[in-house]
Amino acid sequence: MLDTLQEFGAEPDAAETESTNLPPIVENSPLAAFSLAGMGAELERHAKEHTGLLGGAILFGQSTVIYAPPNAGKTLIVLHLLSEGVDRKTIRAQNVYYINADDSGRGVAEKVVLLDELQANTLVPGMSGFTTSRLSEAIAEMVTSDQCNDVIVIIDTLKKFVDLMDKAKSAGFGNLVRQFTLKGGTFVALAHTRKNGSPDGQPIYGGTSDIVEDFDAACLLVPLEERTSRNEKIVQFQFTKRRGPNDDEAYSYDDAKDLSYAERLASVKSVDAVEFDKYSEADAQRSDQQIIEAIRACLTDGVEQKMAISREAAARSGASRRAIINVLERYTGDDPAKHLWNYSIRERGAKVFFAHDWSEPDDP
Repeated sequence: MLDTLQEFGAEPDAAETESTNLPPIVENSPLAAFSLAGMGAELERHAKEHTGLLGGAILFGQSTVIYAPPNAGKTLIVLHLLSEGVDRKTIRAQNVYYINADDSGRGVAEKVVLLDELQANTLVPGMSGFTTSRLSEAIAEMVTSDQCNDVIVIIDTLKKFVDLMDKAKSAGFGNLVRQFTLKGGTFVALAHTRKNGSPDGQPIYGGTSDIVEDFDAACLLVPLEERTSRNEKIVQFQFTKRRGPNDDEAYSYDDAKDLSYAERLASVKSVDAVEFDKYSEADAQRSDQQIIEAIRACLTDGVEQKMAISREAAARSGASRRAIINVLERYTGDDPAKHLWNYSIRERGAKVFFAHDWSEPDDP
């Protein structure tokens, strides 16, 4: 054809010229059976915009895992956000399945009453024929039958449905959840942090890393020690992973012991960023103050070198040695207006610390 075009003086088409340099199509590739070519419109139909589902933290069409220490209020906050979404008509309550596998009989009854008012569904292992194993089976059926779109599954708590210490099982569960969200579902899992936190005192998610790696978003629900009032607790979503505009929102609620669950739920309210920063700074200062007092006590008692201070102040305050060193270094300097202590260099390069409101210790 190129010869014919050239014979009549026509320029050959550029695409056709290039096509002669293309390699042949590989026929019958074993990967061809898995190709999504031509399915873009179908995938778009299921894909959700990354907009807020439960507040701005939990997004439509994502899998989100929320880790929190006991009694931090993770269930309370999620149910509050669910109720708000139903009220705003951004959530179809009948498509919500809250699976309560970590509650007392009284707690189950209270939450069923609350969710019945919303017209959402509650599932409890051991009741109405539902078992923990049925969750994975049901999700697999929904994926196969294309019934995931706009369905919201909330499981409380994750460890009742998958062995979080088993990498293979965690990865398999994460893969199933991914198939569910790719078909338009939204999956929220509540889980516990480890009993022992990180060296700096921060909570750590429990189990292997597979769930965090396989889910779209993972966060810690972190409580502050500082309170807006005597009974009001503040917690914040702190995302360690996000595939979208997941917001590190903060909430407060009344945690007085004599409240009913409905009263406690009604007390939940959003804490704006400015207000949260104020309480967060106060929380940090209070935490620092405990360590500062322990360090000053060490200096008073003649414990004056960094590693010795870190050991002794940790024993006195209960804080980690890493936290002690962090505070010790942060308040070290030669300006008494900004720093609490400094050090002098002694024999063999030893750093001996002294408080600014004392005289610098004499050389031995």
